[in-house]
Amino acid sequence: MVIRPDFSGSFASLSPDSRVWIFQTMEALTDSEVSYALESMRDFLYGWKAHQAPLKADCDLLLSHFLVVAADESFNPVSGCAGDALHRKVQQLGEELGKDFFDRLNYPILHQGALAFFTRSSLKKALEDGSLIIEDLFLDNSVGHLGAWRTRWCIPLSESWLSGQLGAPAIR
Repeated sequence: MVIRPDFSGSFASLSPDSRVWIFQTMEALTDSEVSYALESMRDFLYGWKAHQAPLKADCDLLLSHFLVVAADESFNPVSGCAGDALHRKVQQLGEELGKDFFDRLNYPILHQGALAFFTRSSLKKALEDGSLIIEDLFLDNSVGHLGAWRTRWCIPLSESWLSGQLGAPAIR
């Protein structure tokens, strides 16, 4: 039986249709870095606007690696400029902490409760040699809305879009 982490308490006040951005860092943040990052991001989100209209948004930092930002677009839609401002803020935060929140070439996998990151080729090799199994959990940072994040962010690799990218030999 696969046990999925429960993140359902995050973003309780936002609509399931809220837009979501997930930024990951390969290097875990310390407790003090997590506190700093959340305070800094919440200060930013408190004043975040799209075309001078305030946005209803919140953030969380999960598993010491994943900065998740959600914006309730039923309140006000997020403009392209507001999205750019968010990305600049996360880049600035990364520079302050010495972390790269924009690594998209490494895939996060939960194997027996431990988080590890894999390139596509190292993931395929780990599946082939049995050090990972297709039922291990993939954290899919491509989900775009809060409802999908709650139900599809942490899923068995076999149910993910990535499984098709690995090729039939890797999936037994």
